[in-house]
Amino acid sequence: MRAVVRCPDKSRHFAIEIPTSAEELVRYWSKSIPVDCPHCKEVHLESFRALYSQAILEGQWRREVWENPTPPDPRMERKLLPKRVTTS
Repeated sequence: MRAVVRCPDKSRHFAIEIPTSAEELVRYWSKSIPVDCPHCKEVHLESFRALYSQAILEGQWRREVWENPTPPDPRMERKLLPKRVTTS
């Protein structure tokens, strides 16, 4: 699975592949993994859990955009939001 990492030194992003098998998820979930940065040539430690979660959410967002290319009607959002309660 593809995850995006930000170099803390150069503030540039790059993609890496992270493991996704059940065994690897159990092994790496609570660990930081070393990532070779192509921008600063250093090794950064990144939380596997954060990378995996970000990759899942990014993939979900891409699927939603792909399946629903038209933006939602703003009038519908107003109907779905709860009314603001004001106290005097």
